[in-house]
Amino acid sequence: MMRPQPLGQLLRWALGHRSDELQTTSYKPVMVAGLGNHTFPGTRHSVGMAVLNHLASKLDVADQWKRDKRCCADMVVAHLGEAELLLMKPRKFMNLNGISLATAAEKYNLNIEDIYLVHDDLDKPLGKISLKLGGSARGHNGVRSCISCLHSDVSLNFVFRSLPYTLLNGRSLTEILHHSSQAYLG
Repeated sequence: MMRPQPLGQLLRWALGHRSDELQTTSYKPVMVAGLGNHTFPGTRHSVGMAVLNHLASKLDVADQWKRDKRCCADMVVAHLGEAELLLMKPRKFMNLNGISLATAAEKYNLNIEDIYLVHDDLDKPLGKISLKLGGSARGHNGVRSCISCLHSDVSLNFVFRSLPYTLLNGRSLTEILHHSSQAYLG
């Protein structure tokens, strides 16, 4: 079954609109996982989690995060267009994020193509968003962990790049992402 709109377009649209402009209807669940080191917020490796926090805020579910002990992750359900999103922030170190992802995929009966990753990429300019269908981890240990634990490289990945917190000139990672996404989204 094909989605009426590609999820990437919906997510990009949501990041640029107010929550009261978003439609809410149910659809087959899709998981969006923000990779990172949960104990090191504000670093480039935590950009996936920061983006999910921003997305949760845009979708009016920022105060509904729940810890899922089985998945070892913080989870929240949101609706975007016709898609039901399971937003996930693993509570493991980057190199082990795949364990949380695979457990959640099993628990929620998700197919590989229903899983999207949000992560940093040093080869991209700050705030640049790109979609990648499958492929290698390109040296990213969090993505490598996900590929290994899911036994597949077939997944759509949102790729973000960030800088270490010390290089952000005193601005928060959330502020940097907000301005970067606004510039990208027009």
